[in-house]
Amino acid sequence: MHIEFLLEERSAEVVLQSILPKILPVDVSFYFHVFEGKQDLLKKLPARLKGYSTWIPNDWRIMVLIDEDRQNCHELKTRLEAQHMKQVLLQNPVLSHTVIFKWSTDWQLRN
Repeated sequence: MHIEFLLEERSAEVVLQSILPKILPVDVSFYFHVFEGKQDLLKKLPARLKGYSTWIPNDWRIMVLIDEDRQNCHELKTRLEAQHMKQVLLQNPVLSHTVIFKWSTDWQLRN
């Protein structure tokens, strides 16, 4: 399995680089694509996901990580699904997403 992480900022990469090797099986590879902030990621996300949908192997996963920035995480997820992912998910159901947001100093996972 391989996981592509789409990150809005370099600090998320730093955290994940230290955590992932400890929690993922050895046979899981990963790569980070770091954007220049939330707006940059959201602007480029549709084209990136459309590109993935045309060739992504079945054992790959795409994780989109976005700080919630005081937004309701469920509303953010709904907006992402409606604006960016609905068409792509119809083309390739392997593509999915999870919103991870920073709350204080704890990282919380919301599906």
